[in-house]
Amino acid sequence: MKIALIGYNATGKTTLGLEIARRLSIAHMSLDDVRYSLDGEESNLEEAVKRVEAFLDNNDSWVIDGNQPRLSERRKLEEADIIILFDFNRIQSLKWAIKRHRENKRKGLEKPREKVGYDYILYTLHGGRTWRQRAHWNRILTRHKDKTIVLKKPCDIDSLLNGRFSLKERDSIQSDIEP
Repeated sequence: MKIALIGYNATGKTTLGLEIARRLSIAHMSLDDVRYSLDGEESNLEEAVKRVEAFLDNNDSWVIDGNQPRLSERRKLEEADIIILFDFNRIQSLKWAIKRHRENKRKGLEKPREKVGYDYILYTLHGGRTWRQRAHWNRILTRHKDKTIVLKKPCDIDSLLNGRFSLKERDSIQSDIEP
């Protein structure tokens, strides 16, 4: 099983990716962790692409989360059996980001790249939600409509994890969530 998680920032892609990987006992990769260091510095693009390509080459089953088009996105989406697109509204994403920031800070796991400040809030509400990004998601939905699930609200994640969707058998995916 190969699962790609894509969508707007602060929607729970990595959290869901880790949980799916745990439940299915498959490899997991977060593209944000490949592309950025813990202090928020961008890693070398060539090295990051090599890491993603090696992950894809060396794993028969995987979950990859994140939006890094330059990190083998086309290959990831073509090889995926299931694509899960997180399409939460802006306010929900911001609430999620603030909650995650507070929890990580309390646990001492704060990542500077996810510090909730003015720039991060502005990006969550506007910068990461351009018409170009929406057009990109629509192209993916059109190209991969037979294998894409769109999550519109946080309770859709619970539905996914509680058996409303089957991740074991591709043919049994049923959903009333409209792409």
